[in-house]
Amino acid sequence: MQAYTHLVVGALVGKVVFPQSLVGQIACVICSVIPDVVMVPKFLIDKLAGRTPLESQSPRLIRLKRGSHSLVFWIFVGMLSILFSWQVAKIALIGFSVGGVSHVILDILSHRDNERPGCEVTYMWPLPGNLHGLAIYEYRIGSGDLRAKPPEITLIIITILLYITLWVV
Repeated sequence: MQAYTHLVVGALVGKVVFPQSLVGQIACVICSVIPDVVMVPKFLIDKLAGRTPLESQSPRLIRLKRGSHSLVFWIFVGMLSILFSWQVAKIALIGFSVGGVSHVILDILSHRDNERPGCEVTYMWPLPGNLHGLAIYEYRIGSGDLRAKPPEITLIIITILLYITLWVV
C-alpha cells in the first residue's frame, strides 16, 4: 500500500480506537506510515541515481524492514505502555502500537510472497512463521510505482466515507 493509503486508514483506526484522545489519534496516524520510513532513503537514492527503486537491498535495510513490519514488534511497543504512569505517554505508546499494527495488517493483505528472494518480510520477526498466505491481492505492480491500484482506491474511498460518518455522528 502507498503511504497515503496507510495515512487514511491510520486516521480512521485512530478515530475508532481513540474517539476522545487526539494524542492517540495522532500517534496512530504517525505510526501508520513509520514501518516504511526505513526504506525512504534507499528509495530516494535509487530514484536520484536513475535506478529501479529498492531493486537491491542491503542486509541492514532488510533487517530494518523486517523489524519495522513485525506484528511482534508493534505489539511490544504497546506493551511498553505499562511502564508509564503518565496517561499521555500510555496513550501515545498504545497509539503508536495500533498505527504500526494497522500498517502491517494492510501489508499482509496486499503483499504476496513475490518480493525479491532474501528481501521479503514475514511479519512475525523475530519469531519463525510467515503470514504471506493471507494476501487478498498484490499491490506491487512495479518497483517505485506510486500510483494507487484499483483495490487501494476503493479502500481509500470507503475509509474516507467511514471517517466522515464517524466525525459527523
